[in-house]
Formats: sequence, C-alpha cells, structure tokens
Amino acid sequence: MVRGFDHLQYNMELVLSLRMEEGVGTLCFDWSKPHHVVTLVNTPAWTNLANDLTVLDFDAAGPDHLISAAAGCTDLDFTTGAFSGACWVRADALGNRNIMTHGVDVTDGWYWWIDGTGAMRLVTNQAAASQTTIGSAGDIVVGTWRFIGFSRDGASVTMYTNGADATVTPAVHINPVTAAARNFYVGVNNAAGAGWYDGDLWNPRVWGRALTAVEHAGIFEMERTY
Repeated sequence: MVRGFDHLQYNMELVLSLRMEEGVGTLCFDWSKPHHVVTLVNTPAWTNLANDLTVLDFDAAGPDHLISAAAGCTDLDFTTGAFSGACWVRADALGNRNIMTHGVDVTDGWYWWIDGTGAMRLVTNQAAASQTTIGSAGDIVVGTWRFIGFSRDGASVTMYTNGADATVTPAVHINPVTAAARNFYVGVNNAAGAGWYDGDLWNPRVWGRALTAVEHAGIFEMERTY
C-alpha cells in the first residue's frame, strides 16, 4: 500500500512545512495539506548546501522574511489546542531573532524566537499578559546548524534542541487570544519591523498537535543525515 506524505507518522496534523525545494522565485511551497501561500519579502537568498539541500539565507539588513496573509492562515491560529513547531537554523547572529510569529506581544497569538544568549523562547499572549517558556542558553550557536523545536500541550511548553529536551525555565501557559486577523511570519515579529532573523533556515514546520519527545528526537535523527 502506498502511503502519502500526509499519512507518514511525523506528518500527521502537519499544518505548515516549507521544504524550500524551489531554489528560485518569490514563493515558498507549503508541503502540508493546507498549502498556505508563503511569499518571500525582500531578498532571502536561495542557497544550495554542499549536500545539495536548498535553504534560505536571511539577511537582517534586508530585512528578509516570509509572510502568509491572515485570510489564508487561520489554521495557524492556535488558542485552546495543542501545537508544535520545528526548524533547522544556522544563525549568523543572536538576539531578538524571530523564527515564527502569529500574534502580537501581550495582545494575542504566539511567537517563537531566539534571544541574545542563544536560548529559544516560546511566548503565548493575551490582552496585557503573556507567558514565556525559555530553553537553554548557548543552545543556538552562531555558524552551527541546530534542529530546534517546541511542543505546547495545555499549560505546558517543552523546548527541544537536536531532539533533546532543552527546557530550562518553564511557564504555566494560558490559552492565547485568537490572532486570526494577523499575518503569519517567518523571520520577523508580527509588526514586520523588528526581530529580524539573520542566517540560514530550512523547513520551518507547524503541527496542530503536541509532538512527543520521541518524535522530536526521531525527526532530528532522520534529518541530520540529509
């Protein structure tokens, strides 16, 4: 029996997967079932690695980012439900570097970013409030590929680096306020005016479920050989 992309274990409830296989142009095809329209803004550079994998190189001076318009990305608007994210990064700089954003700080939605210590932060937002779970300082190293991820399940968020639990400061998360009217961004915060990611990035993904520790580790082990 032939199993389709959507039926593979790791792809169950996958709602965003930007594999970056185009290598040219201003659109990034979404391999997940929703097939979001994702557009390159300014000039993220299509870059071929030595192993023939194609990635996007973001320049904060551009400033480069990706966008999916609000009307087409309501399935990335998580409130009460579990969700997860993952991405390969090779940062050129640290400090307020946004990976994925669907919301505004202390207003609505959620966002995932890298701070100046090289730690990940996952933030959920409500009116005049937010909760932040923080990963391990030094996890993201300039010039080094890292597979990073998170899983949100109820009030709990767990951070992962190279498939291992990297959570250092967990928060008790409250359901985000809906951000259905917001655009979805890769590489910048929702205001599209700060927090630019700087470096290479491959296959940002989002799931509408909480990936287990075994799944984060399994994806890392599978993809580290690419």
